[in-house]
Amino acid sequence: MIGSFAYFVMNNVVKININPSYAVASLSALVIMIICQKLSNQYEWLKSWSLTIAMFAGALIGMFFV
Repeated sequence: MIGSFAYFVMNNVVKININPSYAVASLSALVIMIICQKLSNQYEWLKSWSLTIAMFAGALIGMFFV
């Protein structure tokens, strides 16, 4: 599962010159996911919701760059 996510995300990141909004959305979701994983030691519920939060936050941040 992680490999399939990495394949689709890296496909967007390498096209930063063609469509930067995809790259910004992917990289911001990465940063948010790392932050959620660091905070999941304190908040147990965040382990289940970190992927969802990162996906929605990355999509919202990417919309500002369209």
